[in-house]
Amino acid sequence: MALSQVLFLILAHLGVGIAFTLLLVSKEAGVKFFRFNGGLAAVLSVVRGLFDADPARLRRMVDEAYRQNECAIDMDACARPLVEAISDATERDSAPRVGLPALRPADRATGDHRRPAAADPQPINVEA
Repeated sequence: MALSQVLFLILAHLGVGIAFTLLLVSKEAGVKFFRFNGGLAAVLSVVRGLFDADPARLRRMVDEAYRQNECAIDMDACARPLVEAISDATERDSAPRVGLPALRPADRATGDHRRPAAADPQPINVEA
């Protein structure tokens, strides 16, 4: 999925959320909300223009930073421990868990609803 599609989905989700929220608030609150957001957008646009008069300069800075750190950027090394931890957990717990766990009757002496210690899941060790 392209970055522009992801951005569209995020902004569409935000827009739908705002539209439904505005149905629940009073008209005055909605008017204040849009005035505040419009004013904030204008102020932030002016501030951005003051600090970045040359948009190509920002692109050059990003390209230079990427070139300097290209050898240090390794997403495989970042994701490998997570994948190994998930694989280990899947091997240990091969029985799929579906739905919510059943409620246990309370222990009359303590009032505790917890499962016995043997049924507690084991912690995942991500330090490999």
